[in-house]
Amino acid sequence: MLSRGDRRLGAVIHRAWRLGARYDGWSDQFKVEAWRRAFRESGLEIEFYARRPRALEEVFPWDHVDAGVTKKFLARDYEASLRGETRFDCREQCHACGILAAFREERDGMLAEAWGCPPVSSR
Repeated sequence: MLSRGDRRLGAVIHRAWRLGARYDGWSDQFKVEAWRRAFRESGLEIEFYARRPRALEEVFPWDHVDAGVTKKFLARDYEASLRGETRFDCREQCHACGILAAFREERDGMLAEAWGCPPVSSR
């Protein structure tokens, strides 16, 4: 639920902490009822964040984070994975993920060489 959440979960996290949720990475310390109560009191549903299918066109809470790889590429990659398809090593065949365009300045320098990125083609 947290990894798929948006800024509204800030209130949930704070409330769960106030209710004693600490060291939740350890199963013997996880206080599930504190989290359930924090969601209820915040007027949010755990299922909305944790289990609902998401349309690829949806604006995701993390869409503002730019890691250099385009959302279009990630959507294509996700759909391919659902079909059980894998990709070739991108150092042998570029998949146009967007990283080279995003890091245009670095790609001509040592960073692109360290990544092993191929030259950008005009395909």
